[in-house]
Amino acid sequence: MINFLLETYPKGAGSLNEFKCLPIHLACEAGAEADVLKALCQTFPDGLYKKNMWNNLPIHRAVHQNMSAKGIQVLKDACPNSLSLENGDGDTPIDIARKVEGLKNREEIIRVLSS
Repeated sequence: MINFLLETYPKGAGSLNEFKCLPIHLACEAGAEADVLKALCQTFPDGLYKKNMWNNLPIHRAVHQNMSAKGIQVLKDACPNSLSLENGDGDTPIDIARKVEGLKNREEIIRVLSS
């Protein structure tokens, strides 16, 4: 379904909502599957470097929301430079993984971010 939507209206991948979130931010918030993330990354790769109104990149949101390691790997592969970029709190993705309480797959996320 996502591929159909992006093929039909690719500009949608670059559309911001009122919180300056792109579809890739929202997909990370929702814990989207890796294939959805790949499709969004391929359609609008610049979105991986866009911060929302809270100065979070998609990878910051993905880590904070306890996304699967597979999803985080997709984001990392598509945008390796994002691993060193800080959010509005001055945290990199690995800082978030270490700080956020209740991450069920913390060690797996840290492993992906560190490798």
